[in-house]
Amino acid sequence: MPKQKSNNTKKDLQINIIRKQLDTIVLTFLREQPMYGYELMTKIQKTFGIHFGPSTIYPFLAQLEKNGLVKSKWNIEEKRPRKNYHITTKGQETLTATADTINLLYQKTYTNTTTDEE
Repeated sequence: MPKQKSNNTKKDLQINIIRKQLDTIVLTFLREQPMYGYELMTKIQKTFGIHFGPSTIYPFLAQLEKNGLVKSKWNIEEKRPRKNYHITTKGQETLTATADTINLLYQKTYTNTTTDEE
């Protein structure tokens, strides 16, 4: 069955961009403080109004860990054991490089466009 075309293209665009920048978002949140997967899901939903479920977040965190961008540690001191994620040095460096690239992209495209129109 073909997907229904959405009338809300701005929201679709936002979801698509957020999905593609999920690594940047997660690393930014983990730079602020270590978090559990559920905390990340909740913070993403509160911040952007988009829900990423466990079947998206946990494999994504596993891939970030495999790539050396985050590390996890089991916290067994609570009622229920939970895996706590934190950003690594490599993750911090990646986040900085990503921010620099996004800023450069913005400067080279947006500022040149607005200058040309004036």
